[in-house]
Amino acid sequence: MADLTSGDLEDVLVALLANASAELFDGSPPAVATSVSRESLTFGTGPRHGPVGVRRESRTESMAIDPQHLEGPYRLQTSPAPGRRVVRVLIGEAVAFTLRDEEVSWSPDDPAEFTLAPRPLRSFAGASSVRVDFGVDAVATALLGTGQAVVSLKGPPALVERAGDLALAVLTLEADQLLTHVTTSRDEGDYTTTRRLTELAVVDIETASTSDTAAVASMTLEIAATLDVRRALREGEGTPIIRIATPGAAGTSAVAVEPQVDA
Repeated sequence: MADLTSGDLEDVLVALLANASAELFDGSPPAVATSVSRESLTFGTGPRHGPVGVRRESRTESMAIDPQHLEGPYRLQTSPAPGRRVVRVLIGEAVAFTLRDEEVSWSPDDPAEFTLAPRPLRSFAGASSVRVDFGVDAVATALLGTGQAVVSLKGPPALVERAGDLALAVLTLEADQLLTHVTTSRDEGDYTTTRRLTELAVVDIETASTSDTAAVASMTLEIAATLDVRRALREGEGTPIIRIATPGAAGTSAVAVEPQVDA
């Protein structure tokens, strides 16, 4: 099976069906057209599923290597939070080696920019990208939703009948592939919404002829999804606590609290 690319439900399902039967689902246009319509989610009305506030999250970004300028500079799309960052050199999808902290120089003026100063014996032969694992601070929470989606298959009646049986098998037997790859992320200004499919089941299928030469098979899916919503920090948010002290307490230590015990 060819590697799948992550995307929305329609994109990933169409790719799976084309892998299963090029005769039915591949081509421009395909013999049987596939679409996902009337997708809906309902969110709970109870207490919020998670706290809304500043929190630390893990992030990974990859940047292509320019063989003529191995040292960079490189720049992350998101400014990292204070803390350790792990920088690795990749050959394709495989990790070639992990750079030591002293082999990476982060800009004092731009926390998202860095250059490489690899040891003399480091070999970049075949290296394709640099990957950075780092933490970010964001205002974020997660929403859990359940609902339905309708998959429609359109084409000649005989082919739609075949396509319906195949789609039912793919949706049932390749559900794990769908749950892994159905994920989308959209940025609008300071806000980001990331959606991931977490459950999927076929609950209904109906086939109807629209003419002597055309038919439609409609498959209803019960779905569940997680939506992570976040926004960038505003000025003053997420400022780290560097000292805790009792008012008027002397000293320069990070903690200067004078306990008081009532008699």
